[in-house]
Amino acid sequence: MTDSTDIDYQKGTSWRKLGVFGLVFVVLTAAGLLTVYHQFADRSFTFDARLIAPETLLAVGGLLLVYFASDGLRLYYTLRALDYRLPFRVMFKLVFINLFFSNVTPMATGGGFAQIWYLTRHGVPMGRATAATTIRTVLAVMFIFSLTPVFLFTLQPLQGQSISGQVGTALAVFVSLYLGFFIILLFRTRWLITPLASCFH
Repeated sequence: MTDSTDIDYQKGTSWRKLGVFGLVFVVLTAAGLLTVYHQFADRSFTFDARLIAPETLLAVGGLLLVYFASDGLRLYYTLRALDYRLPFRVMFKLVFINLFFSNVTPMATGGGFAQIWYLTRHGVPMGRATAATTIRTVLAVMFIFSLTPVFLFTLQPLQGQSISGQVGTALAVFVSLYLGFFIILLFRTRWLITPLASCFH
């Protein structure tokens, strides 16, 4: 039976870990800003006051809320499709675990692995946790790869440029193959779960 001393120790440890991770995030962010300042900004710095205007902060806050909600709901309903339901507080933590580890690992590769680890701690098998995070990523990739070419070739600076004709066909073929591959994974979830589960047994 866990006594109050153990609970207090665990809470203290959690806050210490959170503090350490927060410090790592701040240090890495500062290092990135200093690198840009010294290497690319010619050591000059100007601040645009419009960045902290009330309407700007309100718009950014609204977009962040939409982003967090979309990311959490995407993973939540993916897990439900795999017959796993997690409480809101767990989903809330999963969103920020993904954001944090993606920002402190090279090429934003750590978020998915951290989510898989966290999901397994809440009773989701490794294979299904991997499938859920992969499908969640696939859904985002599908929207990006299907809409980006449309927006790219409708940009005013590219109108009438030869690059549109040269790259258009190759890009269309690549996007079609890419989306086709992920559509198969999305609608044939079992094809993904079985080999992933077998790898971890």
